[in-house]
Amino acid sequence: MPWMPGVVQKPVPSHSGPMVEHRGLVLHVQVGDGSCYGEFDNPNNQASSTWWIAKSGVIEQYVDSDIMAWTEENGNPYFDSVETEGTPDEPLTDAQVLSLARIYVWGVHQYQWPLVLSESPTAHGLGWHGMGGLDWGGHFGCPGDLRKAQRAGALWLASVSLFPPVLVPQPSEVDMLAHCPTGGIVVARPNGSVYCEGAGYYGSCGQVNPSKPPGGPNAFVPSSPIVGVGCTPSGHGYWLVNAQGLIYSFGDAPWLGPIPKYLSVWGVGLGTANGIVGVASDDRGGYTIVTDNPAAGAPSIYHIDSSGQYTR
Repeated sequence: MPWMPGVVQKPVPSHSGPMVEHRGLVLHVQVGDGSCYGEFDNPNNQASSTWWIAKSGVIEQYVDSDIMAWTEENGNPYFDSVETEGTPDEPLTDAQVLSLARIYVWGVHQYQWPLVLSESPTAHGLGWHGMGGLDWGGHFGCPGDLRKAQRAGALWLASVSLFPPVLVPQPSEVDMLAHCPTGGIVVARPNGSVYCEGAGYYGSCGQVNPSKPPGGPNAFVPSSPIVGVGCTPSGHGYWLVNAQGLIYSFGDAPWLGPIPKYLSVWGVGLGTANGIVGVASDDRGGYTIVTDNPAAGAPSIYHIDSSGQYTR
């Protein structure tokens, strides 16, 4: 019976039988304040969720995560759910984002949830209620655009928790350069600073970026030195990758999750001779990662497409 440790456990009778599959977690908004326990404890209300997060960050769990809560109608057999205190026009508090990341880290360990955003009922990852459309009750505005956008920041925090900073060889202070398809160059420094000459500027690591939602992955200072920069095919964005394999996306560059989730498959070591050394755009809407591979006498190249699938 999976009950997340370290949270307030308040079992309710409002639920169905075992889930069919664990595709990920769906974010909801409560549209109100105060614990949902009273409402969910009455089966006549025909409503419940797996978890609830208060504005203070307190987490309450109402339903065993292997059991279907009554929150997404036809989505109940496939996704666990989390209600969040507040209204759609309010962003999640910092404490709520941290708690959302905490739940997701637990789900990665428990169910192997992927560190990606889900935008459809069949896609695994961190989704949002409205993506299910009429089959999920027709709540198209849940949890609201502000909270929907904050999922990326929660996933980023989850990835940092799962793959904490490691000691890596310090690269030289030589700047990295990428040619922009529309002309000009993008220059990145190991500290995450970006300078553009004749190309559009979309932000640097650790700076607020108007082209991305607040709390997005690009807002964090690199946990290890930046080792590569690559421009998107449109020229209206770019990626940075650090030596730890974490991706920072800017402009129209999609964020498809941190590279560490692929390392066990690729056999790529962090801080070793076959570590990550560069990033470039991929012709399938994603990005290409380059690693040093002295044993093979040439770099190894890996592709991650727009759906987060990898090929070598």
